[in-house]
Amino acid sequence: MADKLLVSAICVALAAIIWLCLYFAAPISRMLGVAGMNVVTRIMGIVLTVIAFQMLTAGLKKLLPGLA
Repeated sequence: MADKLLVSAICVALAAIIWLCLYFAAPISRMLGVAGMNVVTRIMGIVLTVIAFQMLTAGLKKLLPGLA
């Protein structure tokens, strides 16, 4: 029962954090301006690319253990 309460509390906390991020997205976007949003978009693209390559290399290591 304690584990279920803990998971529920974590879900509620994450929902609150996501709601706050979405609620303040428009003011932050206005504050950053067009140039700032372009920078943030490029950085997020780089982060997404890094995550994709990490997943690719992890899959290749499992598929071809000699590479590890």
